[in-house]
Amino acid sequence: MLGFTKILGVVGVIIAFTGIRISIALVPWFSFYHNALSDLGHCLKSETAPIFNLTLMIAGFLFVLYGTEDIRRRFPKTSFFLVFSGLILILIGGFDEVYGVIHFSVSVLLFHFDRIASIIYSLEAKNKLGLCCFYNRFLELVNVLAPDL
Repeated sequence: MLGFTKILGVVGVIIAFTGIRISIALVPWFSFYHNALSDLGHCLKSETAPIFNLTLMIAGFLFVLYGTEDIRRRFPKTSFFLVFSGLILILIGGFDEVYGVIHFSVSVLLFHFDRIASIIYSLEAKNKLGLCCFYNRFLELVNVLAPDL
């Protein structure tokens, strides 16, 4: 099973981005300038909520499997943060924007934990890839908080 688990992380990313892309393609009202991705999963306002939320939950499940079965052996600290991020992604799919503060809370947790996982991976693997991912996510955060910079 070890050989199979190596691809779960990549498959999870492909499923998540495919669900997001399909959801965006199916609704004419979505705009990156006026909407958050979570708007696609709002079960009362979005026709694509089942697609969007289900693909997030499947991707989260695959990240949990990848973190527990493959990453844990080589990078145990990274594994903890990756598994936790996968569980949070499942919660984001299950608690869409209708749930208000619950959705907001798990979304904020995901944004923090995926950044932490990137840093921990860089330290644990002695690899700069994680720092590049962290830097990219940091720039996204700056863009959201201060779009005119």
